Amino acid sequence: MLTSRPVCGVLSLLAQHFMILRGIAGWMERATAEIVQPVTTDEVQEAHERIAPSNNQHGKRAIRNVIDDLKLTGLIETWVESRGREGRVKQVETTFNPKLVRDTENKYIAETPTVKRRD
Repeated sequence: MLTSRPVCGVLSLLAQHFMILRGIAGWMERATAEIVQPVTTDEVQEAHERIAPSNNQHGKRAIRNVIDDLKLTGLIETWVESRGREGRVKQVETTFNPKLVRDTENKYIAETPTVKRRD
């Protein structure tokens, strides 16, 4: 069972941090409708570009910095995975049920004047 601690943490995030966290929880398995984790930083950026409003888009470096901030808060875990000839990739996953991010999205947007829903 989830505690209220992650909910409070998610709802108190800065807008850019919430949007990146939403990108981390933004991948769905089509067949099962389950949230896919872990995801790579490239997948986080791709999801972020799909869901974030145009006035709240970030480049790769800014996304990496926000991921580092979220890791320091304990909301996510990261690790580097070797893929042989394909190189290495950073994997990212939440330390709590990622459905919580989706469940709080409407409330966060309603309570945060700097964030607007993407049209």
